[in-house]
Amino acid sequence: MKNCLPGEGSRAGTLETVLDGLGVTAEHDSTNRRVYAELSITGLARFLSHAELLKGLERSCIRAGIDLHYSQGFNPRPHISVPLPKSVGLESTGDVLCLRLRQADHAARQELTRQSIHDRLSAELPQGISMLSLRMTSSRCSLQPYSARWTIPLRASKRSDTLRETVCRLLASDTIQVVRSQPSKPHKTKRKNIRQYLSSIETTPENIQVAYRITPQGSIRLDEVLTLLGLDPADLEGPIQRSHIQWHFI
Repeated sequence: MKNCLPGEGSRAGTLETVLDGLGVTAEHDSTNRRVYAELSITGLARFLSHAELLKGLERSCIRAGIDLHYSQGFNPRPHISVPLPKSVGLESTGDVLCLRLRQADHAARQELTRQSIHDRLSAELPQGISMLSLRMTSSRCSLQPYSARWTIPLRASKRSDTLRETVCRLLASDTIQVVRSQPSKPHKTKRKNIRQYLSSIETTPENIQVAYRITPQGSIRLDEVLTLLGLDPADLEGPIQRSHIQWHFI
């Protein structure tokens, strides 16, 4: 069985690509069975906070009869996560739900196949959340986001030469400084260069597409992008969508 070594990263790609790169499956493996479900989040579900989303997905697993692995101690918690939190109100395509299944006997393993988990969990997901794909692996590697793209739909009045000039100026800059503060300490601020996280900005007749990198040290924030482009919520034609998420294992 192939496992990532500590500190050793894998090549970034789609969820399917990076899982195929591990070369391991767990269809009937009794130990360390991990489930990765690729999700689409639209409609009213896009207004769920990250904590609310996790709680809703946990309840969906319980209703679907999926036997999750729980932590030990006085307050056991299920091994369930969504590695890339999204902003409230944002639609997304390609978010990943990560589950660790409890060790099971042979009969239970035969029953809880990838297809059965897909069918049972899909039927119990909250309205506005749908499953795009589901994979299983026995690897102990940790799934981490590497990059993604925001698609920002614009009202016709904001599709101007001024906006295109702003985009060109940002991409030509070596540094883009923003001021950040912590919610718990709003009086304390710090300046941060976010240019390294900005991969590209493309303008189309209908929207702006912003590709960005995600690292352990940080990333660019959606509100920072809107401010840099001189946009506010009233300038948008509809909800912003996050897609084209690339992943890697560490």
